[in-house]
Amino acid sequence: MGINTDTEEMREVLARLRKEVVENLDKQHTVEVNLNDLSTLLAAYSIELNKNRKQFHPMSEAV
Repeated sequence: MGINTDTEEMREVLARLRKEVVENLDKQHTVEVNLNDLSTLLAAYSIELNKNRKQFHPMSEAV
């Protein structure tokens, strides 16, 4: 059984990040991001990358 990254918390994080970016598109080139949101996003992204790697390289599970 794998780790599920499609959760309500993750959807809320993505919604907050999307809102921040959209609201600041015309104002500036940088946006402020909550550290916890960024950490959650990066963790989920890393998990998904590892899932995909194992899917396409099944022998990597044996290493």
